[in-house]
Order: sequence, then structure tokens, then C-alpha cells
Amino acid sequence: MSINISSNSHPSLSIIEQFEAMALAYPQHIAVTSQKQAISYATLNEKANRLGHLLLQKNAATTRPIVLLLDHEVQICVGILGVIKSNHFYSALNPAHTPHHLQVILDDLQPSLLITQAKFAELADQLAENRPIDVIVIDDLDPELPAHNLNLNIALDAPLVIFYTSGSTGVPKGVMRSHKMMLHRLFTGQHKALSPLSSRIAMLQPCSLANSANDFYSALTSGNTLCFFNINEMGIRGFAQWLSTQQITHLHITIALLRQFLHELPPDAYFPDLREISPAGQILKQDLSHIWRYFSGDVTVISRYSASEAGQITRTEIYCNTPISGNVAPVGFAVPGYEITLVNEHDQPVPQGESGEIIVRSKFITNGYWNKPELTNKAITVDPSAPNIRIYRTGDWGRFDGNGCLEFLGRKDDRVKIRGFTVELFEVAAVVMQINGVKEAIAIAKEVGAGDKKLLCYWTATTPDTPLSNLDLRHAAAERLPNFMMPAAFIRLLALPLNSTGKIDRTALPDAGHARPELSANYVEGRTADEKQLAQIWSDVLQLDRVGIHDPFLDLGGNSLQAMRISSRVQQAFQVDIPPAQLLKSATVAQMMIAITQYRSRQIDDDTLAALLDTLDHPIP
Repeated sequence: MSINISSNSHPSLSIIEQFEAMALAYPQHIAVTSQKQAISYATLNEKANRLGHLLLQKNAATTRPIVLLLDHEVQICVGILGVIKSNHFYSALNPAHTPHHLQVILDDLQPSLLITQAKFAELADQLAENRPIDVIVIDDLDPELPAHNLNLNIALDAPLVIFYTSGSTGVPKGVMRSHKMMLHRLFTGQHKALSPLSSRIAMLQPCSLANSANDFYSALTSGNTLCFFNINEMGIRGFAQWLSTQQITHLHITIALLRQFLHELPPDAYFPDLREISPAGQILKQDLSHIWRYFSGDVTVISRYSASEAGQITRTEIYCNTPISGNVAPVGFAVPGYEITLVNEHDQPVPQGESGEIIVRSKFITNGYWNKPELTNKAITVDPSAPNIRIYRTGDWGRFDGNGCLEFLGRKDDRVKIRGFTVELFEVAAVVMQINGVKEAIAIAKEVGAGDKKLLCYWTATTPDTPLSNLDLRHAAAERLPNFMMPAAFIRLLALPLNSTGKIDRTALPDAGHARPELSANYVEGRTADEKQLAQIWSDVLQLDRVGIHDPFLDLGGNSLQAMRISSRVQQAFQVDIPPAQLLKSATVAQMMIAITQYRSRQIDDDTLAALLDTLDHPIP
């Protein structure tokens, strides 16, 4: 069975009608499989129908979402389909989250109905306590409930799901998606290329996340198999075996998890069944080289730009022979139904080739955030020239290349000013990751007072015994990065911390602190009162707990602004002018002290000068 859709229209069948058509055409084909169980299309449809009929009996208000607290496997599929069949909409909670986090979301949703299973019944009762919430345990569904299709009419503009995302503030916000948004996503993405019974689609993300939606609905509305896998429980090594034994054909994975996976694969690993990889995040050129090392040249890599508020905005297909001009793969051209404009800080369109904030115009943008009208009005507006079109300010930064292909440059917040220079944090990390021995890297900007920021780079090595020190990395990066983009400190970690979605958790990065960095020179304390005073000036300006007299300024993470500050402090303390340029030539406290002494020599006799120089200019221990 095939369903046709043009670039500007919707299929004649709703999501549920498409699923039911697959259940009728392929009743015994496996719809969903996990490490614990598998279920056919016919059985899944019957279970979802029973739940749907029960929800109609409950007469729950269709203006409130139904909350799902279910496992990352078959039960969540029954829950989602049952809710939609009854013409309701849902919001899925991740049982792995803390009760406090779940309570915050429930406070926002204010639901009247929660669907759970026996293993989470105690947690569900805890969450529902002192709330007007009716709890349904899905394991206890009456087998006598009707199993036939409900055949309800579902409006295209009706809400389908609310996905919660933390956003930049860390406070959960619910993004509403309609049936129309999801249908458009299906028929401008991988769904159009799927033939029934031919694909096995990996399901790594929990259904509480927006990234999971395309995998879920693509598989179950096209007659293919949705394959659940819990990577947190089984680990990377178990994931490789699962990909092979389950003959996975389509893999949607965060770029952080993909990198970790590729680095841990043995040289002879091979996955002949895989046809499409869709990494979520910025894809580097070296990521692609690693992919082609292990996967067939027939594998297509999908680079795209998406947002919870707008679904898939751009898309492009990358093959093993596709040329990539920069360090980062472009995210493609706008999919049908979307228009993209780049604007500067004054909301003016930027010239071709310059970067700006990504503004999206489409009728497939969310109506807004659940119960947050002020936040909605700030990010989403109605196009005054077309009431059915909305305009979304993404808060992301991008630029168009010469062919009109969008390059994603990260969050607007990741575009920082360092000493007057604009720095794209992802570009710093991309350059560091090209250094031999570096597996992963992330750059952050840390406030250091008075509106000043310093760059920090956290990195991991390709192997635990890689003989690459933080100092080695600094010297290698110095050959590739301009001074204003050089991190003040490099911090080596065994692994970059990941959150429950598989993305790098910046909040879990350790504090770099104020400790003196790893250097080739041993720490030598000042030998005279002047040396100790000068070392203290360096320590104060560089915000380090101590500075040795033979520590090179640049290796300490010093920059031009700090050089000027030290020069000013030296002038006040010693009444001499030491140009900042001298510090930028890797000067040390000892060398600066010699310069100060030489300046003073104009006012003292030769014997005194010789004695001073003799105390200062002896070899480094």
C-alpha cells in the first residue's frame, strides 16, 4: 500500500489510519521489538484499541494531555497509539528522571489522567498524590474491552503531543506539536523512502524526547519494524552487537554517542545492513571519515537541522564521495514548506556568506509552549501577511554557503565575544578534534568577572594511554588557532559527561578551578621579594593559585588582555614600562624581572647590577 503526498499537501490518511492500514495489510509482521519482547502489527493494534476504548469510557477532557509513564519498549507504543486513537494528545515522562523533575512537568501539564504499568505503579501513585489525577495501569486492561478500530475523525490542527525540553534556563518547557506538523515531517523525511517490511529502524531515544518522534511514526506508519534499545543499560559494546544481530537499517543517534561508538569499535567491525545514519548534532569532516571506515560506501548520512518547535527544517544527504569544504558538514537546504532567513542583532537580513540568527517561516511551526504565553510570544509570532504562517526565532546561529546550503554554527549563546573578537565555540572544538590523539572536545566560555570571559577546552584522548598531555595539546592547538581563540586551559577527561539524551552535559563538566596548569617547567618559587611580588601579580591577573618564575606566560593560558593588565600592574608596582608584546613572546616572571632590573640599572652602579643579575639569571632547575 502506498500513500502519496505532494510537497504542499498532506496525505488523505491520518497517522492512526496509516498505522491501521499497515496492521490490516501486514498483521503478522513484527511492528515493535525490544530486548525483552516483540509484538506484531495486529496484536499492537488490538491492544491500542482496547486502551482507546477505555479512554473514551473515562470521558477524559480532550483539552488536557494524557500523561504516559511507561517503559522504553512495547508498552509505550500501546500507550501512544491508544491515546491518539481516542482523539486525545499525550506527553510522555521518562521514568529515569528524578521525581522532582517529573513533579515540575506535572505542575505545568495539570493532567487528569496518567497511564503507567505495574513496575512504575508506586512512582505513579507518588506523583498523583494530592492531585486530581486518575491512574490507569496498562497491565490491568480488561481483555473484554473492544478490540476494533475506533474510527474517530482527527483534525489536522489537533494537538498530538507535548515534548518537554529544558531550554537555556534549565526550566522544562512543553513544546506542542500538532498532527499536521508530524505528517509533514514524515513525508519530507525518511518516510517517503521506506517500503513496507524492508526496514528495521533503531529506537534509541526515549519517547519523551522530540527526536524520537520521527523514528516512532516513520516505522509504524510504513509497515516496518521499530527496534527499541536501551543504550544506558547495555552500553556501547552491547550496542554494536545489537546493531548487527538485529540487522538495523536506519540509525538515528546523537553525534556524541556516535563518536563514542565509532572510537570503541574493533578494526574488523562491519554492518552490512545499515543503509542510513542520521546523527543529531554538528557532523565534523572527521566524523564522516570514521563512518566510512566501518560502514558500507552505500550508507547515506543524513545531515539536517531540526528544532522541537519546528520539526525538520533542512536536510541533505551525504555520501562517501560528497565533498566537504570546511571542518563541519552543512545541514542542507530548507525542506518544502519552510523559509529560512538569517538576521543580525538588529533583525536585519545579513549579506550572503555572513552569519546571523536563523529565523524560520512556515505553517508547520508549533502553536507555542504549553501554559507559557509570554515565552511563546517571545519566540513565535504570526506572520502579519499570512495568518496561517508562523515565524520562529530559533536562537541558533548559521550562514549560507555559496550554493545556498545552510551551515549550522551552534546556539546564539555559543557565539561569544572574547576580548572584542567573536568566537564560535564549536569552531574551537572542531579544530582541537583534528589534532592527532584527540577523540572528543568541547569548548565553553566562562565568566571571569567585569564582563570578561575565558575559553576552556575539555577533551578526551583516543585511548587511555595516549601520550598527549594538556601542554602538548596547547602547543598543537597554538599552530592552528589564532591567539584570541586559544583556550585559557585544556582539561583532559576520561570521558565527556553525557545526559540521558546522549548529548554532552555541560553542567556536569568539572570546574577548571585555579590550579596552575600542567607545564614542562618545574614549579620554582620566587627567590627575592621582587620576584615574589611579580609572581603574585601574574597569579592575580591569570587567576591561578600560584605561578612559578620559569612558567611561560602563554602556557599559563595568558592572552593579550591579561598581558596589558600585567603590564599596567607592573608599572604601578615597579615604576617601569614592560610592553605587553614581551609577555606574548612566552616571557616568564624571571625574564620580566631581568627586564625590570635592566631598567633600574640606569640608576645604580655596575657592581650592584652584576650582583642582581647573578641572582636572577641562573639555569632553570
